[in-house]
Amino acid sequence: MPPYKKSLHIDIVLPKRKFDIFFKNDTKIEDYMHKASRVVVDQCVRRGINTIVIGKNDDWKQESRLLMLPKDFDV
Repeated sequence: MPPYKKSLHIDIVLPKRKFDIFFKNDTKIEDYMHKASRVVVDQCVRRGINTIVIGKNDDWKQESRLLMLPKDFDV
């Protein structure tokens, strides 16, 4: 099967020109993400941070105990 018949992240067959465009863009994005993650890791190593937590926590604001005083509502 020719390489342009393979899809990148979707299950459809693309014409060669469209595949080349998508492949080029996808490669640029992957390169940028790799370079950005490298900068983050280097900064963490430089600052002595040895654990990086990545993810989504929908309830992260539910635990905060912020005190709102009447003066906070003054306009």
